[in-house]
Amino acid sequence: MDDTDMIILRLLNDHGRMSFTEIGEFLGMSRVAVKKRVRKLEASGVIRGYKAVIDPEVLADIEAVDVTVKDTFGGATMMDLDEKTAAEMNHYLDGITVQDIISERKDRFRFKVEFSRDEMANDIDALNLSPRAYNCLRRSSVNTIGDLINNYRGTPEETTRSQLKKIRNLGAKSIEEIMIKLFYYHFTTVPVSKRAEYMEQLLKDNQY
Repeated sequence: MDDTDMIILRLLNDHGRMSFTEIGEFLGMSRVAVKKRVRKLEASGVIRGYKAVIDPEVLADIEAVDVTVKDTFGGATMMDLDEKTAAEMNHYLDGITVQDIISERKDRFRFKVEFSRDEMANDIDALNLSPRAYNCLRRSSVNTIGDLINNYRGTPEETTRSQLKKIRNLGAKSIEEIMIKLFYYHFTTVPVSKRAEYMEQLLKDNQY
């Protein structure tokens, strides 16, 4: 580790939700360079994980959004589902896996997300998207999780996927990546005490 790594560790220790972009601005580095350093620190075991310290008063101020996705998940897309997150999801399921649900319901897979205002303000960097998907969203002024949710939520007339297709140069593969990563990113923000309930609701929403 060098001095830059130590500063990054100090920033993450004090501000665990700080984005790569924000750290880069603080250090005068690109988000890509910061991301590489953080991933290296994670791989070496220096960073073992992240935790949330929640203000109880904030819990009373939650924004809920229902995101409907059509023809998005399934096939090779499942390779993008983080194995660790999928395993944790499956811990709350009995006799079926989240991979099964997505594959069987690929014509209309449904999931709900709930984010606090602070979480809605988080940079889309939190989704850990590929450069192509990330840059397409940025060029369309989608800079935060809230921008993505509020601008492209599903409606009776249009699915989230069909709305994302309107973004210039955003192909089908990138759309699938955005939705699958939003799905499992949201799961990581659900309090552990509520994850069983969330997965039970996921089953109901997908008619299981």
